[in-house]
Amino acid sequence: MFRFPPLTPLLKQTLIGLLVTFVGLAILEVWVEVRVFGLLALYPARPGVHTLWQLFTFPFVYPPGPNSVLGFLIQLLFLWLILAPFELRFGPKRTVQLCLGASIAGGAVAVFVGLFLPIDVPVYGTNPWLLAGITALAMTLPKDATLSFFGVIPMKRDHLIYLILGLSVLSFLLSKNWISLVVDLTSVAVGALFIPWSRRPQGKRPRPKKPSAKGTGGLRVIQGGNDDDDDRPKYLN
Repeated sequence: MFRFPPLTPLLKQTLIGLLVTFVGLAILEVWVEVRVFGLLALYPARPGVHTLWQLFTFPFVYPPGPNSVLGFLIQLLFLWLILAPFELRFGPKRTVQLCLGASIAGGAVAVFVGLFLPIDVPVYGTNPWLLAGITALAMTLPKDATLSFFGVIPMKRDHLIYLILGLSVLSFLLSKNWISLVVDLTSVAVGALFIPWSRRPQGKRPRPKKPSAKGTGGLRVIQGGNDDDDDRPKYLN
């Protein structure tokens, strides 16, 4: 039976932050008429100084509009289903590293491609986190293991990754958006490489130093006398 994973601390803060950002952006864009979305979303065809912060901010913004509420809520739901199990298994630190790696790598590749294909479309939303999270969770399983896709469809680990890639390609065929395609493919690659990277050897531990006679906490060994002519009484002190 399918059950929702527990709401982990980092994920709870992330969902609240995304919701507050979405509502605040909607108020500023629709009611105050201050254009903030263009400052926070990533525009690969317009590289500049603003690109430096847009690599970090674009996952947190979603275009406000009457038809965007449902899509935004579905995105939050999938974040819960994917990142909560990852955080439970690997902790908040690894979760942050995975999300940052996916967004920065995906955004950087998009900017590079945008230099040659000037497609003026924004990159926004948590899709890199979702794709990297699904792929990373799949990579933790044995190759022949069978998993239940959201508790509904049983499939092999590699089949799940192929499904993600197929959906990305299908989205590209419907939109002709090269930027979105390269962001998706880069995010999947980050998720596939993240697990081997996180399990790499951390280096040899330094060997403990042997205690010396001069540095034993203020104590030093004093050799007792072995003279048989010493008739003084001996005591155990």
